[in-house]
Amino acid sequence: ARDILNFYTPLDKIPANKMYKSLEVSDKTWAPTVGVRLDDLITNLTSYGKDAVLTGILIQGDSEAGQKKENVELIETQALLKYSGIAIFKGDRLVGWMNEAESKGYSNLTDNLQNTYVQVPCKSGGKAGVEVMRSKTKVKAKVVNNRPEINVIIRTEANVADVECNIDTSKQSTLDQLEKAAEQVMINQSTKSLQRAQAVSADIFGFGEAVHRAYPGYWNQHKERWAELFKELPVHIQVDLKIVRTGTIGNSFLRDVKD
Repeated sequence: ARDILNFYTPLDKIPANKMYKSLEVSDKTWAPTVGVRLDDLITNLTSYGKDAVLTGILIQGDSEAGQKKENVELIETQALLKYSGIAIFKGDRLVGWMNEAESKGYSNLTDNLQNTYVQVPCKSGGKAGVEVMRSKTKVKAKVVNNRPEINVIIRTEANVADVECNIDTSKQSTLDQLEKAAEQVMINQSTKSLQRAQAVSADIFGFGEAVHRAYPGYWNQHKERWAELFKELPVHIQVDLKIVRTGTIGNSFLRDVKD
């Protein structure tokens, strides 16, 4: 932490300001990072039903060079601060880290997804990109045979961001395929994030709070052993993604490239 706070950053003289501004922008435009307010962190650390998370930060490059003024006097700096991954807490203990895909899944499941990029494979080879513009996540809890279950519905609007394969984006059938592929990517990310959290019995998604709201009596009886219940909690994830615009992206020029 001391090395990071002593770091010389381009544009901002104070490293803390640089970190704050970068996280503020990243939280809105890049799903693998999440901004956490201090009061929310304290609440999650001290209450039942939701465990805390924090976005990680690391020094990329030469740490010692980054603490010298010369680091910001070069065209290519020798070291940079980079947000990477989300830390998982159980109580006040750090119990694990999520990678980029799992961090995106966390944003999907917690209604923290505002804008991000989803890359999907094309059947003909190559890749296409879908830019998420709006997203809304609804979490509903139910108790079946005295066992809690969670249903998560993620509704998303997106644009076609780029096409690097031989597909015809003017056809609705092509857009339908892209939608299904992007939905599956988001489901996979969310599932991986859930598995990571369940492996350390840390309910970072607030599913316990959902159970508390829907079944307060059940929650009061079982909140002391929620970590145990969360580890085996069935979570059903549904993603409904609609491509509403193709922007300025037309058909890929790759089909017209001369041999």
